[in-house]
Amino acid sequence: MSPDFLRALKESGDRLPNHFNFFLIGTLIILLGICTLLWGAYQYAQAYRSSQWPSTEGVILYSDSSRSGPGSSRFGLSINERIRYQYSVHGKTYSDNKVFFGANGSDYSVVGKYPRGAQIRVSYDPGAPQNSVLEPGIKKKNYFVFLSGMLLVLFGVLMQKGYLWLARTGKLGSNF
Repeated sequence: MSPDFLRALKESGDRLPNHFNFFLIGTLIILLGICTLLWGAYQYAQAYRSSQWPSTEGVILYSDSSRSGPGSSRFGLSINERIRYQYSVHGKTYSDNKVFFGANGSDYSVVGKYPRGAQIRVSYDPGAPQNSVLEPGIKKKNYFVFLSGMLLVLFGVLMQKGYLWLARTGKLGSNF
């Protein structure tokens, strides 16, 4: 811990000052950013690995876009888009819904692209054939998650640095 941080804690007495929440929120944002970075790195690595996987023939079992009553969508309808496909590896049949890493069968754009009954190529993990994907390789969405994590970490660090700068310069007022 930095000396400014410890000094601010000592000066506050037994309880943390209200403005210290600014520092804690920055820490939480950093932790969220790190988790997002790790998830993005995992998705990126899986996407990269999938470009090397063998493929087999498969078929779309289910491809549907259903609308239900009032929901969380912008226009008051809840739209559920789903896809499921089936494929065989060494005589064993599997099914999955992963279109590409970072998206599954509930992604908005996939239903029209993969109609029910369509013959498809399915890439599968040779070490774990139950893991599969329709579109192997790295997509733009893989970068988005990773970059989002980086921005969260940066924002959290800036919040903490701002708090420490204000504490060091004595500009932290009781109303901060």
